[in-house]
Amino acid sequence: MTLVTKALKSNNESNSNLGNTFFKKDNNWGEQLANSFIQFLLNLLIQRENSNSEQDLILLERGKNYVIKFFNHLVATNLELLKEGLNVTDNAITVDWNKVPLKALYEYWCKYLWDIQTTREDFLINKKMFSDHHINPKFEGGDNSAANRILLHKHEHGFLHL
Repeated sequence: MTLVTKALKSNNESNSNLGNTFFKKDNNWGEQLANSFIQFLLNLLIQRENSNSEQDLILLERGKNYVIKFFNHLVATNLELLKEGLNVTDNAITVDWNKVPLKALYEYWCKYLWDIQTTREDFLINKKMFSDHHINPKFEGGDNSAANRILLHKHEHGFLHL
């Protein structure tokens, strides 16, 4: 049994509905949303044919802190982006990731990374850990212009390519 299969089996035992995540409403929204989104991606990766499960799990784990930072930013600036899949009550939040417009989430994430790319502390410390990412992939007609590229930490880059 692979690590990914173990992780999915563990998650299935606690939540049988893989598209929904339920959690208490508190100050930890960003981190809880990030962990929920990572689990949703993991479930999608398990179902994908020709998935390199072990490598995907490593990319998910390495990118986790970046995902948490993004979702903290999202909660503070544009929670509206998740409105189609988000149900907030006084005591809890329900997220149905199958209803969230993932392309719009990706585009907002790229805008966020574009805005912070050269002022990030980790970039200033070690530029060698960063590489270009094409926002609109070349195979979908994207070009090499500066407007279509952002600098990403290698762990973020790997995560976005899942």
